[in-house]
This record gives sequence, C-alpha cells and structure tokens, in this order.
Amino acid sequence: MAKDRQAALVRKDRIGEADRTFVASPVSLKADQGRFHGIACDVSESGIKVVLDQPPQLGPVSIKLIGLPTFSGQVCWRRPGSIGVQLATPLPPEVLDSWIKHHGNEE
Repeated sequence: MAKDRQAALVRKDRIGEADRTFVASPVSLKADQGRFHGIACDVSESGIKVVLDQPPQLGPVSIKLIGLPTFSGQVCWRRPGSIGVQLATPLPPEVLDSWIKHHGNEE
C-alpha cells in the first residue's frame, strides 16, 4: 500500500476483488431522475459506495467528486440510504491514491 494512501485511511478492507478505502467526501450524482448529493464512504479503482437520503434508481449516472473530473458509472445496487456505483472506466491507482490523500476525508 502506498505511503500516501496510508495517511488518509480510515479503514481498509478487501471486499470481493476490490480493495476499498473508507473515506468521507461529498459527492454529486446526476441521473435520469435528477441530481443527488451524498457522501462517498468507500472507494476503489472500480467503484464507489455513496450514502444519501434518497438514492437514485439503478442505471447510468454521472459522478462528481471534489478534485476529480466528472466521470460515468452505473448504479449497480441500491439499499435504503445507499448505492453502489460501478465506474465505467476504472480510476488509475495513482489518481485514486492522490485523491484519497487530498480529498478522502472532507465531510
């Protein structure tokens, strides 16, 4: 694990095939149903778990995290108060590490 990533970690677990880093950072989503705002609570190169009051339906979304360009994804699971977004294009490890270091805990 990169030194920079260690500094920003709250907790790191291995879930399925993806290393997930637990964070707290504002996120904005745009879906067919409108705009949504929540907190990214864990991230990996391939996905993000977002906590929000009224989650969007399953389907495509645009995602904006502080410090990163807007990118595309798919809401692949939905539970009361949270969603899982699979990214259309995985984040490069060095981009994710830098983002975690600088923006991973901005709640």
